[in-house]
Amino acid sequence: MPRSAATRTAYSALASASRVRLLDAIRTGEQALTAVELAGRLGLQLSTVRFHLKELVRAALIEAVRDAAHRRGRPQLRYRAFHRAPDSGGYHLLAEILAQSLTDHSADSPGTKAKSAGVRWARRQMETRAADQRYEAPDVRQSAAATVAFFAELGFEPELDPSAPSDTAESLIHLHACPFAAMAKAQPDIVCAAHLGVLDGYLEGLGADGAKTRLQPWVSPGTCLAAISLPTRSAVTLPPSNSPGEWK
Repeated sequence: MPRSAATRTAYSALASASRVRLLDAIRTGEQALTAVELAGRLGLQLSTVRFHLKELVRAALIEAVRDAAHRRGRPQLRYRAFHRAPDSGGYHLLAEILAQSLTDHSADSPGTKAKSAGVRWARRQMETRAADQRYEAPDVRQSAAATVAFFAELGFEPELDPSAPSDTAESLIHLHACPFAAMAKAQPDIVCAAHLGVLDGYLEGLGADGAKTRLQPWVSPGTCLAAISLPTRSAVTLPPSNSPGEWK
């Protein structure tokens, strides 16, 4: 699926940890902030902050507004986040998850933090959905079908594996379009772990208690494989992988 120039620009902007920290500071601020204020909060050089702010503005992740109260000299700019940019694509998901993982000050590895952030993000998404989108005790096919619909919203172009028997204890889902493919190839321990966390958090919110999941990147060019199984039934073994996805 071809990406627009705007989306590619957004991916590039999120590739910097400093920019993600800036984005998080802006998103969580009670009001629009100046470059000077942001530099002070994050302990970064003012010139560095200004450079990163320009990149975030160019990527349409934040916007710059003139400070009406500033009347001397050049107009002062303040920065605030878009609540949701039109045609934003899936990169807003990644921005939110990465920003959350950076606020995790535990001793866990970056991949563990990213996965935990993905779980929290998906939980919040499920909290905003109607009760009729949850099940009391979904079986594996219901869980997989609901997951396909959810991941389609996020731009993964999911497809339920048609070869799996209807009574199997496990369902496989082919993800034909990773919205963050370039970053996933460069930092799979972060990006793929975040996606696995989203899957886990979604299934938890769905009511699929005890679900086991695995995410295997790049089983074929451009396609990843997700697997869902539920307790008390036998599971199909996926090919060996060095990916961050693990049975849990």
